[in-house]
Amino acid sequence: MTGITVTRSDGRLLASKPAGPDGAERRRREAHLLERLDHPGVVQFVELVDGPPTELRTAFVGTDTWALRPPSDPNAIIEGLAAVASTVADLHDLGTAHARCSPIMCWWRAIDARSCAGSPTRRRRPTPPAWTTSP
Repeated sequence: MTGITVTRSDGRLLASKPAGPDGAERRRREAHLLERLDHPGVVQFVELVDGPPTELRTAFVGTDTWALRPPSDPNAIIEGLAAVASTVADLHDLGTAHARCSPIMCWWRAIDARSCAGSPTRRRRPTPPAWTTSP
């Protein structure tokens, strides 16, 4: 969780993710996407603070990521991958792609039960299913 700090505001824990050099616009795009998404597999947007530095604030979901503690139990692996796949599929259905879905973006026992956290960073044009025709 490099560069991310945890703060408390109005009785809840927040993760603050500052923009690096030349990263303010990226944080704004990320905030815009998160603000529109309400999904149990995606971190919850709280606010964007224009800096310097610009900071994206989300609900804090913990620090116990798959990168720090990779799943080893076969059932945990299956359940975890199913949750991630479901979240990614839902995001794709909404026309959003996660640009960096990796173990550091997935949390164990997230505080608010969100299973695959992290921030979607790209909006893509929805692709119609193969069985439909485009107008």
